[in-house]
Amino acid sequence: MNALKTFQECLSEFSEKFDELSGRYDHTINHCSELEILIDDYSKFITNENNREAWEQLEQQESSGFIQLVADLRKKSSLCVAIMEKYRALKLLNGYADMTDYFKNIESCIEKEFGSFQITSESKVLLVGSGSFPMTLLLIAKRTGAEVVGIDIDDEAIQLGLNVVEKLGKGLNIRLAKELVENLDFTKDVTHIIFSSTVEQKYDILDQLHTMTNEHVVVAMRYGNLIPVTFSDIAVISSSSIGSMILQISGFSFLGLGIQAPNAEWGMMLNEAREVMFTRPELMAAPGLAIVLIVSAFHFLSDALQVALDPKLVTSKSELEEKLETSKIKFQEKEAANK
Repeated sequence: MNALKTFQECLSEFSEKFDELSGRYDHTINHCSELEILIDDYSKFITNENNREAWEQLEQQESSGFIQLVADLRKKSSLCVAIMEKYRALKLLNGYADMTDYFKNIESCIEKEFGSFQITSESKVLLVGSGSFPMTLLLIAKRTGAEVVGIDIDDEAIQLGLNVVEKLGKGLNIRLAKELVENLDFTKDVTHIIFSSTVEQKYDILDQLHTMTNEHVVVAMRYGNLIPVTFSDIAVISSSSIGSMILQISGFSFLGLGIQAPNAEWGMMLNEAREVMFTRPELMAAPGLAIVLIVSAFHFLSDALQVALDPKLVTSKSELEEKLETSKIKFQEKEAANK
C-alpha cells in the first residue's frame, strides 16, 4: 500500500511541476533546459519497469481520484511537449541549435509509421495538430512531393511552424493554417489524414470528417492509452536530447571550456591527445569512438522507444470501419430527426 501511495504521490508531484513550467513559458528559450530535464525525468519514471506493478494495481482499483490525476497528467504533459516543440523551433530559428541529428532521428520514426501508406506526388495529406515543428509534413513533402496541409488551434504554433517550414522546407508544397476541419476547402480531395498524438477528441473530429471526405481516404492516428503509452513523444525528445547534450559537453571540454583536469572527460581527452595524434593515434581513437557509440546508442534508443511505446500508430482496418459505421449511423439518425 505504501508503494502505491508513493507512486501516486510521484505522479502528483510531476503534475505540479508540469503546471509550474508550462506557466513559466514566456515565448523565449529561457526555461528550455528546466523543461527538458523534467520531461527526461518523467520519461524515465513512466518507462521504469519497476513501476509497472504499482500502475496496474492502481488501474484495477478504478479510483476516481486516480483517473482524474491521469487525465490531468495527460493534458499537462501534452501541453509541455507542445511547449518543448516551441523551444526547439525557437532555438532553430535563432541559430542556437543544429537540429540535423534530431531531424534525422524523427525521420526514421516517421518512415516506420507511414512507410506503408503509399503516399505519392498525387496525394493530398492533412495533419490535424501540426504543432510548432511540423516534421511529419516536412518529411512527407520532401520525400514524395505530395501536397500537405497542417492545421492547429494554436496561433503561435502555426507561426513558428511556418517559420520552420520556410527554413527547412522552402519551396515544398506545405500549407499551415489555424482552421477547424469543417472550414477547410481541402477535405473532399484529401487522400490521407494524420492525427497528432496531442489532439484530444480524435474520434469526434473523425466523425466530422466522415461526411466531408471521400470513401477511400486513409486515416492514421497517433494515440495513447492512459499514461504508459502517452509519452512516446516525451521519450523520443528526452533520449535524443541526451545524445545532443553529450556532444555539447564534449565540445566545450575539447575547447577547454568544460570539465577540467584531473576529472576525466572525453572531449578533454581528445584535446590532450592532439599533440600526439600521429605517434599515438589510439589515444584519440578511444574517446572519439566512445562519443560516437554513446551518442548513436541514444539516437537508436529514441527510435526504438517511439516504436515500442506507441501500441499501433495506424488504426486497424476493422477498428476504423467500426468507427466510420458508427458515425454514419449517427448522421443518418440526425437526418431522420430533421425530416
